[in-house]
Amino acid sequence: MPAKNNVEAFKKEVTEISQKFMDSLQLTCGIWFGEHNRNVTVPENCTNFLRYGEQIVFVLVIKNRKGNLVYIADMIKQLLLKEHRLWRFEIVVLNEDDAFEKKLVIHEEQ
Repeated sequence: MPAKNNVEAFKKEVTEISQKFMDSLQLTCGIWFGEHNRNVTVPENCTNFLRYGEQIVFVLVIKNRKGNLVYIADMIKQLLLKEHRLWRFEIVVLNEDDAFEKKLVIHEEQ
């Protein structure tokens, strides 16, 4: 991800990431619930996927960034405002160290 002070490149990257979030959500829902997939069954642990109160959480881990990355999550939420109202998803952006502490990633052995 480009440095925050490289405004145009930074905004472009955040926009592309936002679109990837929505593409993955649409693909998942299309596979699970699409008319053309009548033989596809929803995985057992996802039967309540659209139940009221359930929430989808997108997690973005950025390597080689330090500090709090909430401003990136806020930018993505702003870009996906309409979609957020419909899907009620949350966006979490972490640096690699924070993701490691939360056991979301493992460090590769060098």
